[in-house]
Order: sequence, then structure tokens, then C-alpha cells
Amino acid sequence: GLTFVAKAAHHVMPESGGFDPGELVHLIDRHDSATFFVAPTMLRRLFTEPAMERCRVDNIRTILCGAAPIYATDVRQALARFGPR
Repeated sequence: GLTFVAKAAHHVMPESGGFDPGELVHLIDRHDSATFFVAPTMLRRLFTEPAMERCRVDNIRTILCGAAPIYATDVRQALARFGPR
């Protein structure tokens, strides 16, 4: 929201116009200090995306997850994979 506007941050829209885990990995690799919003099912899809194995996870600043309840196991798996972001 407004915090990104205040910092003159870039807003990158995926070319596909939807959620594609491989495309998200590509965008993360190209943009440092990435922040993105995902629903719990989208987060789970990132875990199974083969391209995540070579993703530059250090480029991720924040992952916002919401719009539905999230299982504690998914939170633990996200922390194990991405660290405290």
C-alpha cells in the first residue's frame, strides 16, 4: 500500500497476469528486496516448484500470507525454506 508509494518502490506485475510459481521465482531472481503477497495455497505451491531449488532466496524481503487460514505446518515449512522474512 502506501508504504511502498512513500518509498517510491517498484510494483512488478507478472506477465502471465496470474500466479505461476516458476514466473515468481524468475521475478525474485531479477529483483532484490522483493515483497509479495500469497494465499496459503500459493505458498504451498512454491514449496513444490522445482525452480525454487535455485531461487535467490536472499532477494526476498517479505512474504505476506493471508486471505485464508494457514496451517502451522505450512508456516514451519516456509520458515525452513525461506527463513524469517
